[in-house]
Amino acid sequence: MKLAVKKSSVDEVYKDMARIPEEYRKDHNGRTIPEGRICKLKADSFSTLLSLRGKQGCTDAAIFIDEKTRNELNLVEGSQVEFNIRQVWWIGQFCWAWHASDPAYRIAARMGAVSVFLGILGLVLGTMGIYISFKSNGCIF
Repeated sequence: MKLAVKKSSVDEVYKDMARIPEEYRKDHNGRTIPEGRICKLKADSFSTLLSLRGKQGCTDAAIFIDEKTRNELNLVEGSQVEFNIRQVWWIGQFCWAWHASDPAYRIAARMGAVSVFLGILGLVLGTMGIYISFKSNGCIF
């Protein structure tokens, strides 16, 4: 889908998001992408993960993104660009949060990963402790 590249508002800088009016926020099958979904946007040979939101009061075929994202995608403000948009699964959502510009998303993702690692470590150590205890007392499973 071809969209005009425009500046995002000042309060949306470094939020890793793009605003596209609902009638143009469609995947490759023509289905509307709900607001807040993490999607992979591809423009030419460049791509990035962004949260997609709507843009009230705008009916133009446009995408509103900040300078950081325009640089990542090698875009110039005011140009018309062909975008390929697809929703990502939970791994892509996690990658978006892990590399987010906003520290709130980034820190939450990293704390979540540490928590999962510590949970798995606790499960392994607990299982080993039970196994060693049964083995030393002559019990077999």
